[in-house]
Amino acid sequence: MTIKKIIGAGAWVVAIGALIVAWQGFTEARYAERARATIVKNRAALVSSQRSARDAATAKGGVNAGAGSSSPSAVGSGGKVARGKPPSVAALLASDPKLMALYLKSFRAALPDRYGATYARLGLSPEMIDKVEAGITEHEGETMDLQAAAEAQGLANDDPGVAAMRRQSERDFQATMLAWAATAGFTPSQLKDERALASQPLQNLIGNLAASVALTAAPMTYAQAGQLAPILAAASPTFPTNGSVDRNTLDWDKAVAQASGVLPPAQLEGLQTMAAVSKIQSMAKQFYTQAHPVPGP
Repeated sequence: MTIKKIIGAGAWVVAIGALIVAWQGFTEARYAERARATIVKNRAALVSSQRSARDAATAKGGVNAGAGSSSPSAVGSGGKVARGKPPSVAALLASDPKLMALYLKSFRAALPDRYGATYARLGLSPEMIDKVEAGITEHEGETMDLQAAAEAQGLANDDPGVAAMRRQSERDFQATMLAWAATAGFTPSQLKDERALASQPLQNLIGNLAASVALTAAPMTYAQAGQLAPILAAASPTFPTNGSVDRNTLDWDKAVAQASGVLPPAQLEGLQTMAAVSKIQSMAKQFYTQAHPVPGP
């Protein structure tokens, strides 16, 4: 095959891929609008909290807006100020218990979006779900308090003492979750597997599919997402080692074949579309890489 034909074929692949991606982007934008509404509502309280906290800090003189002044990085309970950068969200919320409570309420409201599939896979009762979410939210509050306290002392995130306290907090949290799992009849291995399946890359992929079918006759349920997660994880060569899921390396044929026994037609069609687009994007990326090789050292 001549170079011109190769270039022409590659350009055709890229063009078709661009058209499909554009069409998918158009349809997903429509389908995702309603699906995003819940997340936007959950985050609105946090945004309001941050704005109110900054206004409160300014009113109390915590932030000097005058010319030539530097902004504090945190304000401690004793009034100690570490200067050099604006205060973080943790520091601002820690200065007002009401705002911290509002933040944690918003944080907890968003937990089902990430762990709903886990709840469904484990068959958790509402009482168990309430206990789990209370524990996760409490841990988030402790994490924010620790960050705020460290900033109030002018300590960096990688400070050995801060890192040790963070590790201890995480160990305590994991011990609490393990104790809860044992009481509920689950093994540590099951809990470890569930933490892996709740990884953000995997949840993002499932979330994209859920958004694309949100306005169809078969919007995705937490139970269906719970069934799909292990299928996608098993089709990803990178998931067992680091929990990541790369569209370009995912075995889409395997995933679609297994999902056909789990998902209804509308959702399966969405997954097939996602697979087709990912394959074309991968081909386009491969062609571009071959046409523009990175020079060696």
